[in-house]
Amino acid sequence: DAEGNTVVNENGDLVIYVTDENGKYVEDANGEPQTNSVTFPDSIATGSTLETPEYKITFPEDWYIGDMNRAFQEDNENTYVEIVDLGEVEAMSSIDSIFSEKKQQAEEIAKQAEQAYEGITYTLDYGEKTLTKQELDCRTVTFSMQQSDGTQLYYSQIFYFIYQGHLFKIDYICTDGKQDTSYDIAEILNANLVMKTVVEETEE
Repeated sequence: DAEGNTVVNENGDLVIYVTDENGKYVEDANGEPQTNSVTFPDSIATGSTLETPEYKITFPEDWYIGDMNRAFQEDNENTYVEIVDLGEVEAMSSIDSIFSEKKQQAEEIAKQAEQAYEGITYTLDYGEKTLTKQELDCRTVTFSMQQSDGTQLYYSQIFYFIYQGHLFKIDYICTDGKQDTSYDIAEILNANLVMKTVVEETEE
């Protein structure tokens, strides 16, 4: 709409405002903006840009969008970024109350991994970070597994945040434990992730 929001109707379809050749809204007989509705696809991937009904992000030029909407850099298929909508949260839930549960889950997974592989130790850290101009209030889980000689076998950083009543997570996963220090994933997200403001079409 005129304020830059993504407008949906009662069926969740995207509302498109009809414009003339000069880009101005076309009005109906009642003087209201004329609209059409279309179903927005689950995702649109073009080069290093991924757009969904909930967000849009453009990664650096040497990245591409692969299967499952995971973003990869060049030919490195061992490291990827994935943004996931985990669904609606209860009305009174806060990011801290939800994160408390996520921390418990992370600790259980880490202990299971340590028990499953002989000689493996793990590091688990928690933090807070504000991302993008929209000031997304994130909680982070950073997890790594190492061999006894210090060789890192696995690394991940997960960002959790609530936006418009939904819980989102952003996974940054290095399945082989090798982190590329040529970029900072938080800086990429901070500069290029835009969460869409979705509002329901009002009945006149």
